[in-house]
Amino acid sequence: MHKLNCETLAMVLLAGCHSSSPPAHPAPSVRDSVTYFIGVPISETLGNPVAAAGVREAINQSNRAATQVDTIIVRPDTLRLRAGQWLNVWTSLSIDARDGRGDPVAHFAPQIDTGDHAIAEFTGFDLVAHRSGVTGVVLRAFSSDPALAAKPAHTIIWLIVEP
Repeated sequence: MHKLNCETLAMVLLAGCHSSSPPAHPAPSVRDSVTYFIGVPISETLGNPVAAAGVREAINQSNRAATQVDTIIVRPDTLRLRAGQWLNVWTSLSIDARDGRGDPVAHFAPQIDTGDHAIAEFTGFDLVAHRSGVTGVVLRAFSSDPALAAKPAHTIIWLIVEP
């Protein structure tokens, strides 16, 4: 059974609405060791079986898309916030996934996390700045199916949090 938390559910649903734009130039890929945890069963998250079926299909599509992602392009590549501020990722960043030929990957769902949660956290919608410092915001292709392993394509943008 697929399990996910509200942040992951929001990410998958919003990624389905996310439009891609052609890149000005490819962004570099960076690898790291950030992991993501999935916790609440879909049936408990959505009491509606029709909606749950739609979410399962969106997850299946993003799982298949994750196997095709070669490059993740994010603009801007640096963000600045003050401690206590927040930024909606879905309206503030341009996030595009490309395959090995440079073509857009349909149904790509980004998985987002911060390197240092004491400096800032991703809540599913927003980056929330806690204290001053610099940390990376890691983006990779979301896949909840271990049989459909995502390619190791990652990118990191910098988040500078000022006092």
